[in-house]
Amino acid sequence: MSDANSIRPGFRLDFRFGLRIAERWARASSQVSDPNDRDEPPTLPTVSPDLSRSLPSSSRSQPPTPPYSGRPPRPPSKIDRRTNWLESHFTPRDWEIIETLYRVNCATGRQIQRLHFAELASAQRSTQYVLRRLLQWRAIVADGGAIGGILRGSAQRIYSLDPAAYRLMRMREGLPVKRMRPEMSPVAHWLNWHSIIVTELYVQCREAERAGTLGLLEFTTEPACWWPNGNGGFVRPDAYVRIDVPHSDLFQDWWIEVDTGTEQIPRVREKFARYLDYAEHGGTGPSGHVPRVLLSTLEESRVPVLRRAVTRLGSNAEHLIQVMPFGTSVALLSAFATTPSREETDQ
Repeated sequence: MSDANSIRPGFRLDFRFGLRIAERWARASSQVSDPNDRDEPPTLPTVSPDLSRSLPSSSRSQPPTPPYSGRPPRPPSKIDRRTNWLESHFTPRDWEIIETLYRVNCATGRQIQRLHFAELASAQRSTQYVLRRLLQWRAIVADGGAIGGILRGSAQRIYSLDPAAYRLMRMREGLPVKRMRPEMSPVAHWLNWHSIIVTELYVQCREAERAGTLGLLEFTTEPACWWPNGNGGFVRPDAYVRIDVPHSDLFQDWWIEVDTGTEQIPRVREKFARYLDYAEHGGTGPSGHVPRVLLSTLEESRVPVLRRAVTRLGSNAEHLIQVMPFGTSVALLSAFATTPSREETDQ
């Protein structure tokens, strides 16, 4: 009796295994015909097509690839060849960015976005893509530094022209091609907080122009805005601005001085005296007469002190020099444009 019970499970297992083999063989024979039958070709079971299996796994759930999303081509390494290569590869927006950096020497990514991508819905993403491409093309160079003061909020990269793009801009202006001056090198401007503030004034002027409150005709930064004083030296403002007078053929021009609060008041007073001395001795500016001088200071607490320094120089200095907080400097330019002076009326 014990022997029968011990054999029965094994018998049942072998019997079930045999049934499964028979079922699979019958199923296969019903789906595939006999290959020895030459009158009727073998038939395979029909399977519904699954298109997703024919695609690569990385593209099954991905959207279509946008244009210009591939890796940009590599420019030549030599500066002269890269200059010609960049000229043939720049888009119109690329040219605008390069011209801006050539004008103001350096700018943050946020400032470039406000100038050239403000009308786009995805302005930040587009700005990052274009700047990354220009960096890969070695048209611009960048430094990542934390920006504080009026531009605080996040760490922003500061961009400036690569020597190849600087060479290209000089060629387009018909100027002799030469090496970058030491004060024009990107590294010098990365460390120059003062230059970024001048660029911010330019950005605010452009934004006021888009809003219709200011007609900006020209904005030049140093060293291009320096003007010979007739004694072998230069009048060295931080920027030169020419403003359109509404509803007329007149304009106003200004020499801009940006005060970051680091200079002592006596030194600023000496700077005022040099401007006044130049004007009183018959000096002229780019427009044929001496431009007004606007000192724009980041420290509002210094405004009364600086204005007293101007007053002590006399009435001519009060007519020539204006002291304003940085945040209201563009509003001052707009307000003065609506009240042209006698000198400007005689233009």
